[in-house]
Amino acid sequence: RMSGPIPSEIGKCHNLVRLTLSNNTLSGTIPSEFGALTSLEYLQLWNNLLSGFIPAELSQCTDLVIADFAENELTGSVPSSLSRLTNLDYLHFDGNDLTGGLDAFCGIDFEIFSANLCTEPDKVE
Repeated sequence: RMSGPIPSEIGKCHNLVRLTLSNNTLSGTIPSEFGALTSLEYLQLWNNLLSGFIPAELSQCTDLVIADFAENELTGSVPSSLSRLTNLDYLHFDGNDLTGGLDAFCGIDFEIFSANLCTEPDKVE
């Protein structure tokens, strides 16, 4: 199993198509440098110890088909800019402490979309 932070240098792998770092004990934040991975189709980060926000820069990954952030410790709201990813079929956020609404994602034809957002009044942003 891998542990520790995800190296931001992965963002320099511009031809990377699939990044699967799931089921480890990775910690820290998701590097905003991942936005430079414009050929990325599969981003699977589920079941780690990742914290902080989902970077809005991921909306620059226009080939993204699968994005799985489930079972981490992510906080904040889901970036509405992700709704502009027209190839996205699978988006999974369950098992985090995300807040806010998902209005930007209404009307998108996902194959699978799963998000349990925190609805406690003192946590909603």
